[in-house]
Amino acid sequence: MNHNKGFTLIELITVISIVGILTAVAVPSIISWRSNWQVSGAARQVMATLQDAKLQAVKNNSDATINLPEFAGVTLTDPDGIDGSAFNFKGLPSASGSVRVTNGKKTLRVSLTLAGATRIN
Repeated sequence: MNHNKGFTLIELITVISIVGILTAVAVPSIISWRSNWQVSGAARQVMATLQDAKLQAVKNNSDATINLPEFAGVTLTDPDGIDGSAFNFKGLPSASGSVRVTNGKKTLRVSLTLAGATRIN
């Protein structure tokens, strides 16, 4: 009776090969997911900043300046000049427009209307 315990070399090579193939397939998806997550998170933060400025203007019954945050690895493009404009005491912005949030692979646009509504496109 020979009771050898353990794995053979062929079994180990097979398992390592399968793990390698699965990793090779999964890594590009993970990188793409991270890129999308990064831009989506930055766009949500820009939208939250706009909503917070609006809330502070109404709460304090005074103007509140919009100061857009900066992000590592993400570029904010503000062609309409929203950054530095303000919400008045009624919660209405002094300017409408949009901010583009991009990392070179994915781009989202955060819009601000004259009614003070914000949206991510």
